[in-house]
Amino acid sequence: MTAFARPFRLIQRNGVALDGAEFPNGRAIVLDDPDWGLCTGARTLDLLLTHGYHGARIKWPTNVPAEHCGHPKPPFSEHTPPTECVLRPHHQGSHADEQGTRWWLTGPEGEQR
Repeated sequence: MTAFARPFRLIQRNGVALDGAEFPNGRAIVLDDPDWGLCTGARTLDLLLTHGYHGARIKWPTNVPAEHCGHPKPPFSEHTPPTECVLRPHHQGSHADEQGTRWWLTGPEGEQR
């Protein structure tokens, strides 16, 4: 897997802010006590908020540079969810999504792009 975790700040109802991360597979963790290494994790960020930190809100960073290519995956059918390439910027070869599906586009002359 080449995608990276996305950092966030969890703001509790009492105003205390905790650092956390959401991983490409959807799992999320929050550092409850970084000095002792205590964390809370859940399968999804929604579950973390619902069952662990009810009433808290998430603040995403606004100046994080893109860590992936971002090339859109072509819609193979009308039911294909929109997604983009998660490989590093300026990679060589085919593109890939979070599930490992690979693709590349061919131009009018048959060249790969």
